[in-house]
Amino acid sequence: MLSNGLLPNSDLRKNNLTAKFSYDFTEKLHATVFSTLTIQDTKGRNETGYSDNIVTGFRQWWQTNVDLYDLRDAYARSNNGNNTWNRTSGENGTPAYWNNPYFQRYQNYQSDSRTRTFSYAQLKYDVSKNFGITGNYLTTTCKC
Repeated sequence: MLSNGLLPNSDLRKNNLTAKFSYDFTEKLHATVFSTLTIQDTKGRNETGYSDNIVTGFRQWWQTNVDLYDLRDAYARSNNGNNTWNRTSGENGTPAYWNNPYFQRYQNYQSDSRTRTFSYAQLKYDVSKNFGITGNYLTTTCKC
């Protein structure tokens, strides 16, 4: 599965493989084995914390007169530099709090790869029609 992200320069590639097998040893003894593997590669994941989260900047911290087209053009004119609307001072162009969103999306973004597995094995013994005993073994791994 490939999903283009909501923000520019972002996408998610995710593959899942799942298998489940069941076997009845007797009329009363049943076995099940289940396993799933998820491989995920993400580019341009949005920040979720307080700083540099572009989505919260739109609704809470940016001035209402910030022109995004001007920020896009300033980013392009500066050879993809971090020109922003909230400079530290007139002489110092370092952002006081927020990066230019175009700089943030094209040069200062998060990416990650994850490989996860989840598996279980189960044995069930039917003591009677309404009562059974079940034993499970579960395991998970994550290379995050």
